[in-house]
Amino acid sequence: PAEFMASVLSNMGGFYSAAVYIWECKRLGLKILLPSINKSNYEYTGRKDEIQIGLMAIKNLSRNSIQNILDERKKDGEYHSLANFLIRTKLAFEETSILVKCGAMGCLKKTRPELLRLLDIYIHKRKILNESYNDLFLHETFQMEDEVRTNINFSVEEICKAEYETFDYMVTRHPLYFYRSETEKPEVVKAKDLEKYRGKNVK
Repeated sequence: PAEFMASVLSNMGGFYSAAVYIWECKRLGLKILLPSINKSNYEYTGRKDEIQIGLMAIKNLSRNSIQNILDERKKDGEYHSLANFLIRTKLAFEETSILVKCGAMGCLKKTRPELLRLLDIYIHKRKILNESYNDLFLHETFQMEDEVRTNINFSVEEICKAEYETFDYMVTRHPLYFYRSETEKPEVVKAKDLEKYRGKNVK
């Protein structure tokens, strides 16, 4: 099922939106993995019980930038720090921030707020895209300033908002999660129980 659903999503779905297929995958018990600069291909990929979202799902990330990320990864291996990624791909601030916000840099093992702060420092203060760094820097992590370190991550609401704005669907939570105060009321009948209420008015 994972390979088949990945193909459907890569082909931009059928009659329904990508969101419907994503949540059908979850209903089937498949694990949906967020895009990753180190793991994702251009298209969605399925293996066993997992679907890896492809970089194609990220709106406002150009095809050229995606190809650049993939080519550089194939050439010199996975990215191991934000600085390493920036120096190798030369992606600008806006596209890199999109990758951070949607979770595609989770493989770097830093919180999204910390990565965004580092991104600002690297591009706007150190201007690493405008200077010549020799190959020694490609395999080292820059010394991180103490003030940008934080274990505080985005809230679930912020994460889901970023996902929706980036993919047009949420992965971390179903949209109805944010309406639990209404959907979990005792008088609300779930669709799976409708048969018991045949001929009756239901909420």
